[in-house]
Amino acid sequence: MVKSTIKLLIAVFLCLLLASCNIVPDRHMPPSDMPIVPPEPKTKASESLHYISSNRKGSEDMSRLKTDSFVVELPLRANSKQRKIAMARFEAGRQIYNACLGEALRRRDQMLTSKMYRQAILMPHKTEEECKIRNQAFREVRIKYGLNGQYCLDKYATQTRNSWLGQHIDANTAEALATRAYRAVE
Repeated sequence: MVKSTIKLLIAVFLCLLLASCNIVPDRHMPPSDMPIVPPEPKTKASESLHYISSNRKGSEDMSRLKTDSFVVELPLRANSKQRKIAMARFEAGRQIYNACLGEALRRRDQMLTSKMYRQAILMPHKTEEECKIRNQAFREVRIKYGLNGQYCLDKYATQTRNSWLGQHIDANTAEALATRAYRAVE
C-alpha cells in the first residue's frame, strides 16, 4: 500500500515537473520559433468518432482518450542478490506463461479437430433459433475441452506452480499469467 502510494506520488510529481517545463515528446516538438498552442476543443463529431473507434472488440476502456504520454525510465539500483531474485522470478513467470500457453494451444487444437466441433460448424445458422442451438453446441465443445472462460487455465497454472516455480511465483501471479495465456489463444 505504501509502495504504491509512493509510486503514485512520484509519477504525479514527474508529470507536474514535465508540464511546468513545457516538455513534450520529440515527435510533437514544434520548431523553436513556433509557440506551443494547446489543442483545439473537441467537437461533437470528433467525440462520437472517438466513441465509435474505441468501441471495437478488445478495447479495454472506451473513456480513455488518445493523449500524449510520457515514459520515464529510471535505472534500478539493485545489488547482486536482488538481481538474482528478480531474474529467478522473471524466469519462473516466463516458464509458467509458456506452459499455460502450450496447454491452451493443445486444448484448442484438440477441440478444433474433434468431431463435435466439426458438427457444430456444419449446423445451419440462418434463423435466430438455429443460431442459439449452434452457439450451445460450441459452448458444450469448449466446456468439454476446458476452454470455457478466462479462468479455465488457473487450475493448470496452480499445478505447474507445484515445483520449483512455486518458490518464486505466488498464486495470484500464476493465475494472471494463465489468464493472459488464455486471452492469447482465444
